[in-house]
Amino acid sequence: YHKAVLIYHPDKQSYYDDNGVEDRSVFLKIQLAYNTLTNESKRRAYDSQLPFDEHIPSDDFVAKALAKGPEKYLRVYDKVFKRNARFAVHKPVPEIGDVNTPIEQVNEFYDYWTNFESWRDFTGIGAEHNPDEATDRYERRMYQQENEKLAKKLKKKEMERIINLVTRAKMYDPRILADKEQKCMIH
Repeated sequence: YHKAVLIYHPDKQSYYDDNGVEDRSVFLKIQLAYNTLTNESKRRAYDSQLPFDEHIPSDDFVAKALAKGPEKYLRVYDKVFKRNARFAVHKPVPEIGDVNTPIEQVNEFYDYWTNFESWRDFTGIGAEHNPDEATDRYERRMYQQENEKLAKKLKKKEMERIINLVTRAKMYDPRILADKEQKCMIH
């Protein structure tokens, strides 16, 4: 940031556009970026808008992974859970483990993800209205309310996706299935 400010600050060096008018746009963009990165909520909102792979492995893909063994299955889901862990409010995020992980730790892993809290912010994503373009405060407030409704819908969809991920992973987890089978044999 400091290097960029020294290069583009209007007092250090003036930049002119084709018409001979002083151009401060680069310096203003540097300031905007700095303000975004130093403000926790703005940085999270920005990070939430970056491309993110929300893909959940299909049943066919899971079946192929299981056919190659339980370790392959766990590696497939390990990647998916680690991608989603970036948005975790509570850290450290438990690891999925391996085939030798005690069933208590496996259950703790799934309990954590069942109650997963995400800081992912959907404000501004797909927003229909820009509150800064409102003509008065009433219109601005209406725009903000519409954008908040959309953000809540997207947040709900995100949490449904996480629940779907956890349900599918737990349904096929060989450690969970082995534990259920063992409990059935005891009874």
